[in-house]
Amino acid sequence: SPSAQADFLTILASAHAMLGQAEPAKAALKAALAAQPGYAPALILQARIKAGQRDFDGALAFADEVIASTPASYDAWKLKGDLLRYVKNQLPEALACYRKVVEINPTFLAGHAAVVSVLMQQGNLADATKQMEQMRKIAGNHPLTKFLDAQLALQKKDVKQARDLIQQVLKVAPNYGLVLQLAGAIE
Repeated sequence: SPSAQADFLTILASAHAMLGQAEPAKAALKAALAAQPGYAPALILQARIKAGQRDFDGALAFADEVIASTPASYDAWKLKGDLLRYVKNQLPEALACYRKVVEINPTFLAGHAAVVSVLMQQGNLADATKQMEQMRKIAGNHPLTKFLDAQLALQKKDVKQARDLIQQVLKVAPNYGLVLQLAGAIE
């Protein structure tokens, strides 16, 4: 079927892109979009490839195209939020995208993490705490949840809680740079 072809070709394009094979990736994406025009996962992959080539406006355009045609694509909203946050430094707009991600898919951990991270970056600890409560409900024992909880505890100056939480994360990710950095900051 066209959707199965588009799905397969998008996965193939992703594999080529991960291997640094730009031309086969482009060819597979073109074929995927020929099989099913406007196929959201293929457009999102195109946006990611554009971002990797530092064509951030092109990447945003693809993300917006997916959102316009498939407003329930939480992947497109997450990508747009990431581009707005990390490239454009537009935190309020990025936060709105991340909130949309969580609204569309309430169990998407990366969406919750993005909301919490932006709220902490903005210094909005009250809302970050509320969002952490939601994150704990869906993945309370996940290392990412514990990591962000430790960051939040440190921002709240609760060093003991932050230390306890980061020690739990260190047990599963003892060599991960960000975890070590946070552990060092807590100490």
